[in-house]
Amino acid sequence: SIGKELKDIPGFTHPTDEENRNDIKKLIAETVFGSHINVKTIYPSDRQTVASLRNIGLKHADGDYVYFMDSDDYLYPQALSHLALKARETAADIIHGAFCKSRYKYATTVVSRPDNVSSDLVDILCSYNFTSLGMLIKNKPELIGSFDTENELYPDLFFTAELIARTDNIVMATDSVYVKRLRNDSIRYPALSQLARADRKDILLGIYRKLGSNYRNHPVISKALKKITKTNRLKRLSNIKKRIIAFVKRPIFLYRMIEKYIFRKMSM
Repeated sequence: SIGKELKDIPGFTHPTDEENRNDIKKLIAETVFGSHINVKTIYPSDRQTVASLRNIGLKHADGDYVYFMDSDDYLYPQALSHLALKARETAADIIHGAFCKSRYKYATTVVSRPDNVSSDLVDILCSYNFTSLGMLIKNKPELIGSFDTENELYPDLFFTAELIARTDNIVMATDSVYVKRLRNDSIRYPALSQLARADRKDILLGIYRKLGSNYRNHPVISKALKKITKTNRLKRLSNIKKRIIAFVKRPIFLYRMIEKYIFRKMSM
């Protein structure tokens, strides 16, 4: 999908590590990459984190806009075209696309627009943990910061919050749909690197608290954080309710209730 539509973007930089080198070479040979003169493929000398790779991409990017995408996600047809068109029409600093979630690969997804699309900025920030994916960002030093390389699990959160706080010139391109694969959900479907960190939820909540303190007066960020807090509270209550129901349905619980009833009857 991305290989077919990069012609719509003025420039493209693809940072990758040694393990992906052969795949990238094949991609360049078989898609529009091969005829696109603005493509730069960067091969870091050693293994890098996601944050480090994105910072490398930002360092070498010299196009008008930058765009981030995870390797296991995909775009609906013409997603980048819609972003590029909106960029030309509005000259906005950030053109944000719509999002949806899927358990399936691109080949198993229908071409028609999915039903579970989030096209509101606050809703996307809430539902997708302040992701830096799916938005076309004007390549300006005063706008784009850098990813925190010390935060291995959630480098997007501070980057995206700082980015949104620097400009109010943000438009939505709701026809552009980015599909987030659920197998890479850091909380419910964590990656192997995230599974190794038992404290990942505590780290995430700590970041949310810090963002809430830093951006309590920002209309978009504060609203998204409040919605996240409300959603998490409802999820906790729902989980408690499920546990209670599961406990009540246990045979041992019913047995004890019957035992107490018989004992009370015999005591009368």
